[in-house]
Amino acid sequence: GFAVIGHNWSFLNGFKGGAGGITTAATTLAISPLVGGMAIIIAAFVIWWTRISSIATMTVGVCAFAMFLILGVQEMSPWPYIIYGVMVLASVVIALRPNREKLREGKERVITLW
Repeated sequence: GFAVIGHNWSFLNGFKGGAGGITTAATTLAISPLVGGMAIIIAAFVIWWTRISSIATMTVGVCAFAMFLILGVQEMSPWPYIIYGVMVLASVVIALRPNREKLREGKERVITLW
């Protein structure tokens, strides 16, 4: 969770940074290959389908939180993973605030490679 926060608001970069999508995917994959792999596959499908990277980034955060919550409730995952899920979801949601506004206005960038 703190890796994503550090990526999104780096003190070395004037508390600016990215949205945390890849950092969330990588750290989730590191702590739980099952959850991380599923989140990456779902986000890859979303980016292919929508061609909007901010939606796929949000998907990674939502998937990580939702899957850790489901596994935690079923006692198949330790509760700190749920806290991690909350942290990364909050970090991604806050970092993507400008992108959500652009989505509402229909002005978000679309990937045009395919």
